[in-house]
Amino acid sequence: MAYYKVALVATATAVTGSIAFIKGLEYANTVDNITFGLHTSGSTAGHTNISTNFVLSKDGTIPGPIYAFKSADTTGRFLVYYNS
Repeated sequence: MAYYKVALVATATAVTGSIAFIKGLEYANTVDNITFGLHTSGSTAGHTNISTNFVLSKDGTIPGPIYAFKSADTTGRFLVYYNS
């Protein structure tokens, strides 16, 4: 059984860490920036970044590994599941 630490992102906030997946909670959750890859100290080699805004639907999920994530506005709400 996997264990996660969960954080609610409800504002235009950037988070980093070893993110397992992200789940959208509202009907229109705009993602500003997301970087896929493993969380490693001081290195972003091998990471892929998407810096074009896109909408994650309600109950939509973005699977990881995710290194960094930023919400675009204050109307979307996300649950960010961190590997523990």
